[in-house]
Amino acid sequence: MKNSGHFGVHALSEVASHLAPDYVEHHGLKSIPKSVAHGYTASGYGFIQHMPYAYIHEFTRTSMAGKI
Repeated sequence: MKNSGHFGVHALSEVASHLAPDYVEHHGLKSIPKSVAHGYTASGYGFIQHMPYAYIHEFTRTSMAGKI
């Protein structure tokens, strides 16, 4: 992502534009952890089922969910 010249969610937008559940399933994970999903929704960003994975990734990277 460093080579993209973009910051934050914009650095991921081209490679992680699929909806979050589809993206993680395609990459071998069963689901996004409930702690991340609930934290994302509780923060007012919406439901992860409707969001591109890039947004979920950036939320996790910059929140306490990414620190634990």
